[in-house]
Amino acid sequence: MKRYEFWDPRLFNLPFYAYLAIRTVQAGIHPKTLFKANYALENGDLRASKFRLQQTVGAAKFPPTLFVADPQGIRQKKKQVMRFAGVHHFPVIAKPDIGECGKAVKLIHDEARLDQFLPLISSDYLIQPVIQLPVEYGVFYVRYRGRPRIIGINGKTFPHVRGNGRDTLKMLIHQNPRYSHHWRGFIHDTDLGRTPAPGEIIRLSQIGSHTMGCMFTDKTHLTTPLLENAVYGLLEDVPGVNFSRLDVRAESKAEFQKGKFQLIEINGVSSLPTEMFDPQYSVFDAYRIFFRVADWLVKIAKENRYQPMKPIRLRRLFRQLQQDGRILEETHRRLLQMAG
Repeated sequence: MKRYEFWDPRLFNLPFYAYLAIRTVQAGIHPKTLFKANYALENGDLRASKFRLQQTVGAAKFPPTLFVADPQGIRQKKKQVMRFAGVHHFPVIAKPDIGECGKAVKLIHDEARLDQFLPLISSDYLIQPVIQLPVEYGVFYVRYRGRPRIIGINGKTFPHVRGNGRDTLKMLIHQNPRYSHHWRGFIHDTDLGRTPAPGEIIRLSQIGSHTMGCMFTDKTHLTTPLLENAVYGLLEDVPGVNFSRLDVRAESKAEFQKGKFQLIEINGVSSLPTEMFDPQYSVFDAYRIFFRVADWLVKIAKENRYQPMKPIRLRRLFRQLQQDGRILEETHRRLLQMAG
């Protein structure tokens, strides 16, 4: 049987949504009130525009970002990206403005790869420089009654293989227990016929998603006062963001604990406590962590229930989510085919 980490998300999330519904009724709030945990963000940032979120939180806190709108032609898109790359240099990371789980994210090495990539996308995209920092963490942040907290930290181990002096890189990749068809999106840029030396470690991807092969581990014990101060400082001037997972990169574990990191992305009310996918945990451990996050979401939403927020029509929102999901899946499929 597959580990719960690789279950269909709709199946795995079902108990969480059932528990969340019960807690919402117990708290006496409407389900739409949950979005008010992040009343400053569009739909609480439930699959909302990453670019607009950056503008709300403060663009200077994120890496330089180019917004590439979909309606314009390929030639104009290429001009924009080439100007950006002229300043920040290739390779660059391209990711959907509305996306999840690392799907349809692409590392673009040069102009030739850009020419292959642009005809395959059919949504707004963000272009960012590659952050050359080796370690990545997901930091779960909440603020309740004015007090910020770090309630979880996820450490990310990127897909990699270790050479044995006999097998080719392609063989090692296919022997990896975390291999999936999604890996085609990044391994095609690697010399698959090479035979790595014994003990040689080769990192295969820059994408910090378990769908794309990352292993997640619970690193909540790494929390320090310096880290707390740095994380809290990012959102202290944005009172309408109270429930979020921050994805950050650092030079090392020690530097991360000192609060020295680069913010990559912020996720809102749909944030998962991804440390629950730690291989040492059972599915019961995972749901214990998952349900604890639901408790926080309900408490924070109830506290902010009277805050002004643009009205949300749930039926329209879910239709839009379905449409965005279809576009994302189709783009991801095309990019995998491009990889061969």
